Amino acid sequence: MATVLTGMQAKGLIDRQPSLVHAKVVIATLADAGRHLLDETGQEVNVLEKAFVDRFTRLSAGSSATSSIEPPRL
Repeated sequence: MATVLTGMQAKGLIDRQPSLVHAKVVIATLADAGRHLLDETGQEVNVLEKAFVDRFTRLSAGSSATSSIEPPRL
């Protein structure tokens, strides 16, 4: 997890500050760039997640398990 956060911090997506309460805790918050990226991509992620869940639900119900999964057009 630290590697992921370090990468996000290097890209300016998050800020990290040491906790005032616990020496081994670091608080990660979204930076302005991270909030902007989340706003831009949030809807696309929701569409893809819904498509995945719908497809998984159909496969679990016994629908054609051999057909390919195609992402929705955005």
